[in-house]
Amino acid sequence: MRLPIALTGVAALLLALSAAPGPAAAAVPGKACFWSEPGQAGHAWCYSPGGYAEAGPSVRRHARSFDNRSGGSVHAIHFGDRGCFHRELRVDDYDDDWTAWAARLDGVSDTTMGCAQG
Repeated sequence: MRLPIALTGVAALLLALSAAPGPAAAAVPGKACFWSEPGQAGHAWCYSPGGYAEAGPSVRRHARSFDNRSGGSVHAIHFGDRGCFHRELRVDDYDDDWTAWAARLDGVSDTTMGCAQG
């Protein structure tokens, strides 16, 4: 049985879209999500505002991309030899190749936790 040309074209398009690479997980409204690879790919870990949370093992000091859909600013926190530092991630902020902080993310907080801006 032969399918009409229009139907085979639609089927081919659907097959191509389903095979196309995409993010490991979409950023969730109400959360700030971090991925282990650029382009929101690889392993994901998400933070829900309210206090401090250690970053998940897959992104701790290896957060290559992020998307903040938490509804407000959150702060990436780094604890180093010279004290702690924070970087504000504003609402709807994202970075698909977060090289500036990829090796620095230790956790996320809804406050600066008294850390210096870094």
